Amino acid sequence: NGSACEKRFSDLNYLFMCTAILCLAYLPVFMAYYPGLFAYDVDTQIPQYLEGYSKHHNLIHTLYLHFFYYYIGGNLLNSYTAGIAWASVVQMMIFSAMISYVHTFLRKVQVNVKVRILLIALSALLPFFSVLSISMTKDVFFTGFTGMLFVGFHYWDLDEDYYNKIINRAIYIVSVMGTILFRNNGIYAVLFALIAGMILFVFEKRSYKFLICTMVGMVFATIISSGMAKALSAVNGSQNEMAYVYHQEKLTGEEKSEIESFLPDVNKYKPYISDPIKANAQGAYHKKQLVLFYLKLFAKYPVDYVEAFLLNNMGYFYIGDTTHAEIYGADLEERSGYLLTDTKEGFGVEHRSYFGKLENLYEKLFSANQYQKILPLAAFCSPAVYFWIIILLVFYAFDLKKQCWIQIAFLFGLILTILAGPCSLIRYALPYIVCIPVLSAAVLKNEN
Repeated sequence: NGSACEKRFSDLNYLFMCTAILCLAYLPVFMAYYPGLFAYDVDTQIPQYLEGYSKHHNLIHTLYLHFFYYYIGGNLLNSYTAGIAWASVVQMMIFSAMISYVHTFLRKVQVNVKVRILLIALSALLPFFSVLSISMTKDVFFTGFTGMLFVGFHYWDLDEDYYNKIINRAIYIVSVMGTILFRNNGIYAVLFALIAGMILFVFEKRSYKFLICTMVGMVFATIISSGMAKALSAVNGSQNEMAYVYHQEKLTGEEKSEIESFLPDVNKYKPYISDPIKANAQGAYHKKQLVLFYLKLFAKYPVDYVEAFLLNNMGYFYIGDTTHAEIYGADLEERSGYLLTDTKEGFGVEHRSYFGKLENLYEKLFSANQYQKILPLAAFCSPAVYFWIIILLVFYAFDLKKQCWIQIAFLFGLILTILAGPCSLIRYALPYIVCIPVLSAAVLKNEN
């Protein structure tokens, strides 16, 4: 018992140490971009407090923003800037602890010390960790929960008795819930993992406990999500057309009218991002008609459909792609490029830098996209590099006959939902990036 307690205490020490290292590494970036990055979707989430809630963005993250913006900033501190500063610090600390949970697992499965030091250094220094840790976007918490859940799958494989402890079971269930609650499509990745678990239960007589704990998390998440939607009277969000852009002369007047009825902003279509045409989309209100019309045009222009899909997701599988860093443009004035570092205007949140030299460096690298001229940094910052690492690991797992079916199924479901997204961005890829060290440890363990 003494040995077990010592090991448990050591694990906690390691978790706290990693969390402290990451927080200290992210702190200069926070000071450079004080009060944090009030960017991405905040301009549509913050007004919901007064204008009514929408389920287009997950409600739990919208409420997180509202708590710090309106209650902490507006009521307690009389400063929206201070409220967002607290939101950034809390998010940074929680995210650091979540990533440290992944690093603690790597220690427990005895990954080489030098490899672990390198991985911690990458988590501390790579810009998409440090910058996103203080960015007000749901992808930060979603990434953390995804990493924790992926670790949880491996604990099931290594030793199911690990979950005899209530605290470990609770962490797993909360990870399931967080993965579902912080992204509307997170439930599909969890569902893929659950189906894989069911297949293993039937054919390999694996324990039913994994299925029960996973379903408990899914049920709790569904209840919480539905409860929030009902309590806030939240309405459904909007739920692409290349054929319209490139074949207008071949489309009938009726077909043009029908496209415009579903997508009033269809003329704003861009090959690499579907967001401009989504804002006023009406398809969610006429799902049956939309699906039938979609299939009709697919039969007529199949090549355009495939090309549209590939262009929209090129950043995830083509290593030489740079469009993923130009989705919102790329310039210093707008603070747009590989990572958004702007502060939305009109909300009373004031940006001021306490580390100007670091801010100037990051602006040149990641707003003007100068990082692409530094080959090692460009490779580390490419979403496609990590995608192909996963593909190689999956093939290697098959070759070694490693039992990673649940993990692979989860990643498959996760990547499918990402490919169905509006564009290629590093913040969308981050959830599968944090899974790679864990998958590598499982696949390569005991291999020389």
